Amino acid sequence: GAKTVIDGFNIGGFGIMLEQSSPTLSQNIVFGAPNGISMAFGAAPIVNDSQISGASAGVLVSGPVQIVKVGPNRIEAKPTINRSIISGGNVGLLENTGDGTLPTLVVNASTFSGSGGSAMNLYGNAQFTDCIVERNGSAVAPAILVGNAGDPGRTIVFERCKIRDNKGTGL
Repeated sequence: GAKTVIDGFNIGGFGIMLEQSSPTLSQNIVFGAPNGISMAFGAAPIVNDSQISGASAGVLVSGPVQIVKVGPNRIEAKPTINRSIISGGNVGLLENTGDGTLPTLVVNASTFSGSGGSAMNLYGNAQFTDCIVERNGSAVAPAILVGNAGDPGRTIVFERCKIRDNKGTGL
């Protein structure tokens, strides 16, 4: 739940799988097969100051969106990643288009580096601020792929981000 904190662990093997939960993950080193962190069924963790990698994807985000009650209002629970380093064997960050409407992902001051394919495959709503995307890809994979099979009306925002030194194309 929202009061759960996982802080300062080195987690390997299967990585972390979150379903309908919103813990805080801080200062962890996470490696998983297939994914470092999998978020599904409304999971909306806060990930701070961590290193995340996976044999397939560093971070996998699936739907559906979770709506929570805050005071008199109902708002979307948003997975948030702050000041972290993310990479994957195939892709650093993958949004899974097959599991319903994707939650809005918020990423701040994080680095996507060292993925063998794309740094990100984006299909839903996402907001990136002060991020670095570098040293990812192959000659045929873009650093950031914005897919066309995602949520209708989606919004993807990059503010003050640097996309540099990737193989293939940038965006």
